[in-house]
Amino acid sequence: MTLAKTAAPNTVASAGQTVTYFYVVTNTGNVTLDNVSAADLSFSGSGTPPVITCPATSLAPQASTTCTGDYTVTQADIDAGSIVNTATASGTQPSGAVTESNASTATVTATADSALTLAKTAAPDTVTSAGQTVTYSHAVTNTGNVTLTSVHVTEMSFSGSGTPPVITCGVTTLAPQESTMCTGDYTVIQADIDAGS
Repeated sequence: MTLAKTAAPNTVASAGQTVTYFYVVTNTGNVTLDNVSAADLSFSGSGTPPVITCPATSLAPQASTTCTGDYTVTQADIDAGSIVNTATASGTQPSGAVTESNASTATVTATADSALTLAKTAAPDTVTSAGQTVTYSHAVTNTGNVTLTSVHVTEMSFSGSGTPPVITCGVTTLAPQESTMCTGDYTVIQADIDAGS
């Protein structure tokens, strides 16, 4: 017997998508096989492996059946970059001996699309004297489809004459669509008042 395994779709981009695996089992021998089934030998997905069902469990010589199983993609799968699934099929001969197929592998590629947005504000946005504290708030959002680690904010330019703010973030790991607020305080000095901004 032979097994040919495929997956549809073979490319995914977000958690929650459904992948359907197709297991085409063919009796290439000369005796009828009963108890025909397909089983996953290895599965790299982090979620619940697919439950495989076969429309026919008895195959005459040269007959085929297509077994199927659905899998729900997880965020860990997207982060990993792929889902690899290897399966085999088996059937029982009239003599009671078990016939096994070749192993067949289907790989689903997870397309990574990383992106971040930043929205920055200052409070207060007007100061009148040296010694006042300005708090800069940076709203960071992961707008991509992969988990991001080591999230941080870096000042590209700062016109203040005093010590630039030290920015700290509430969390440094963001799953897709998650946000964190990063803040830093600055103490106004007289040169800032003189400069006007």
